[in-house]
Amino acid sequence: MIYNGCLLKLADNSNVSYVKCFNMNIKLRSYIGSFFYVSIKVIKSKDRFNKGEVLKGVIVRKKKTICRLTGNFLNFDLNEIVLYSQKNEILSTRIFGLLPLELRKKKLLKFLILSSCFI
Repeated sequence: MIYNGCLLKLADNSNVSYVKCFNMNIKLRSYIGSFFYVSIKVIKSKDRFNKGEVLKGVIVRKKKTICRLTGNFLNFDLNEIVLYSQKNEILSTRIFGLLPLELRKKKLLKFLILSSCFI
């Protein structure tokens, strides 16, 4: 479950390892594709971002099981996000791993384009 104050791993190549979640809408916290604000905690290199910088994040994978209308169930190993700028642009050039098709329903097709495969 994702809540305010938890550490999340990133699924993109933005040179950031972990971010801390805050200012999350309680009604939308359990959905894939929901937006919230994050603060950068661990970085790999100081090229683009600094520690403590505030950005937007979008949930792309979560541990909790997702039930689809076809009767299939999905769950992932980690809660992972992708960084999103204040101007509504993706801050990375690649997204690693599988992405669920629920992002298509949320009109986030750019994530599916940057990923190699989806479920």
